[in-house]
Amino acid sequence: MSAYAKAGAVAEEALAAIKTVTAFGGQSRELTRYKRHLEEAEKIGIKKAITANLSLGTAFFLIYASYALAFWYGSSLTLSKEYTLGNTMTVFFSIIYGAFSVGQAAPCMDAFANARGAARTIFEIIDSNPQIDSFSERGDKPGNLKGNLEFRNVHFSYPARPEVQILKGLNLKVNSGQTVALVGNSGCGKSTAVQLIQRLYDPTVGSISIDGRDIQTLNVRFLREVTGVVSQEPVLFATTIAENIRYGREDVTMDQIIQAVKEANAYDFIMKLPKKFDTLVGDRGAQLSGGQKQRIAIARALVRNPKILLLDEATSALDTESEAAVQAALDKAREGRTTVVIAHRLSTIRNADVIAGLEDGVIVEQGTHDELMNKDGVYSKLVAMQASGSQWESEEFEEGDSGELSGAQMSSNGHVFRRSVHSSVRRSRRDQRILKVKVEELDANVPPVSFLKVLKLNKQEWPYFVVGTLCSLVNGALQPAFSVIFSEMITVFGPGDEAVKRQKCDMFSVVFLVLGIISFFTFFLQGYTFGKAGEILTGRLRFLAFRAMLRQDMSWFDDPRNSPGALTTQLATDAAQVQGVGHGRPAGSDGPEYR
Repeated sequence: MSAYAKAGAVAEEALAAIKTVTAFGGQSRELTRYKRHLEEAEKIGIKKAITANLSLGTAFFLIYASYALAFWYGSSLTLSKEYTLGNTMTVFFSIIYGAFSVGQAAPCMDAFANARGAARTIFEIIDSNPQIDSFSERGDKPGNLKGNLEFRNVHFSYPARPEVQILKGLNLKVNSGQTVALVGNSGCGKSTAVQLIQRLYDPTVGSISIDGRDIQTLNVRFLREVTGVVSQEPVLFATTIAENIRYGREDVTMDQIIQAVKEANAYDFIMKLPKKFDTLVGDRGAQLSGGQKQRIAIARALVRNPKILLLDEATSALDTESEAAVQAALDKAREGRTTVVIAHRLSTIRNADVIAGLEDGVIVEQGTHDELMNKDGVYSKLVAMQASGSQWESEEFEEGDSGELSGAQMSSNGHVFRRSVHSSVRRSRRDQRILKVKVEELDANVPPVSFLKVLKLNKQEWPYFVVGTLCSLVNGALQPAFSVIFSEMITVFGPGDEAVKRQKCDMFSVVFLVLGIISFFTFFLQGYTFGKAGEILTGRLRFLAFRAMLRQDMSWFDDPRNSPGALTTQLATDAAQVQGVGHGRPAGSDGPEYR
């Protein structure tokens, strides 16, 4: 399961960023990565087939060996007149059915082993107790928050990189209704501070308070309900525009949605769409432009009427005309709210009440635009570099600080254009945890694939099928052979010479033992050959399906049925179901499946 999970992660990453993969011609590279993990999973699957079928062969050997032992000892007791034939048969059949039941239970242990292995990971997650629990009812829910925000000697390192300290004693006070802009080079801790306000993480040292209350004493869900966020990377879900905006507040009315999109300068372009507010935006908003996605994200934040508004480069994806309109709307939305703004376009924060310059995790200067321009500090240098068109942002960035994964480019006329650099795997996993993708049902009238077409994919493994088929024929003949031998065995106890009876009893006992030895090899070889062929078929099907997905045109991915989540599920489950052809049993009992 772990091996297939690695392959699934590669597929998920490639399909989630299919436009980038296609643009750079990276299909072959992704196929190579995917195939490498499939080969690893195939090796593990073959080892599993060997182990499971050795157990199965041993079980059947023990069944026939118990027949031999029971018949040999029972016949000895009968011939010596210690037992009657009836008593011997009673004990014999009791042993037969008992051994058979034990033997039949042995293959089922495979299912228990699979369940225990899978349950371990699941229960580790279920039993984990997060320090920041979004579902917890604990914590205060004050009825009237003003929005006074304060950082007190805050130190912080991301858990993934504890050796790299991001904030090194941040002190900042924001009064209710004030707008504070955080400026500085990439990696200085601006977006980290915004994430700490939302309690996505807790400070390593120090505290953050709202109206004098440490945010760690507030209910987590309440804190996030009174906080509106617009990030530099607009994240939309594969549903309608209205539902994306309603994500900001579940009980919002349609009139409030319309008002919010007007304030975000999104109303005009929405009304030009064929289905208006019922228009599907595609996976992560792929069917909208960057500016359109950003305006919907701004409307989503405004519709919840937050006490604290966090704007992490909220206008970074907008053109000049839209930026001016949305900036005016944001200026209006900031009235009466505590607002924290992060911006690389310093022209958008000139009117902020306080501008705080960060450098190496601490605030080195605070003041208004005019006050800071009179100082030779961080802010004035950034303004000068933008004005001269020579700003270059540091390529170093914080692990997990997605708000600062960016670089700056200067166009020929001196404007700064920021290119967001983001991880498609992290984004895709975050979306899938939050969103249930509604995939349309496939047409029930789709004809089934020919059985021969499936077998043709396994034609290279024909030696395994030949051996497996011969072994299955032998296994099928074992039961009729047992019936014939057993009937002959009963006739031994009729009239006749005692020496001849003893000889025949020994012979039939040896025959049962030989059947056990034969069954050991035939059951093992049948399971192993079919199992190996099935593992190869599964890997081949997944590879062919993934290769076919990567060569599709972009319109194919716009179909809701072909979202990354739906496609990775098909790669994980459908191929494993087809694998059952090579086993004669359901795929789940013999082949690992990635869920």
